[in-house]
Amino acid sequence: MRWLFAPLPSASLSFRSGRIRLVAQIVVGILAILAVFLSANAAEANTVSTSGDVYNEGTGSPGNHRIWTSRAISHGTMSGEVRNYQWRCGPWGCYWNLLYMQPGNITGKLEAYKWTGSQWQLCIWTNWRYNTVTDYKLAVSAFIGNPPGCGSGYYDTYFGGYVWIGAWRGGWRWSGYHWLPG
Repeated sequence: MRWLFAPLPSASLSFRSGRIRLVAQIVVGILAILAVFLSANAAEANTVSTSGDVYNEGTGSPGNHRIWTSRAISHGTMSGEVRNYQWRCGPWGCYWNLLYMQPGNITGKLEAYKWTGSQWQLCIWTNWRYNTVTDYKLAVSAFIGNPPGCGSGYYDTYFGGYVWIGAWRGGWRWSGYHWLPG
């Protein structure tokens, strides 16, 4: 270990200075890795989310609709998003196109449930929220609390997303349960 504390030679790249440089680089690398792990946000590292269609008329003919939602739960927050697509065909082929809707034609609602040991109990919810500007999507989020409002335990987010296309079309989906500490 004597070589570790020896002064660096001023103008040469001797074996000893190369070894010190290597040890210094290893120590800096280990400290950088530790800094990343110690500063990581628990909410970012512990999020459960899912996404998928809640309504899909298929790709059989142009004008068919598809309504997609995503939902997530993490430490302190829950979120959901609904998107509206329409099947379009043109000279370049057919594809799902984002379909913009007038205000009030996209709606979403979030509910957070806590597992009691025998059933899912409604704990926190939002009112139905509607798009206020012409858009193809609506995002809804709510604060569960940290610690959560109903105490520590397993929580799951239930999100309903709908679009008005002559009738309300859409559906509800679960995010997947997640442990939230008290």
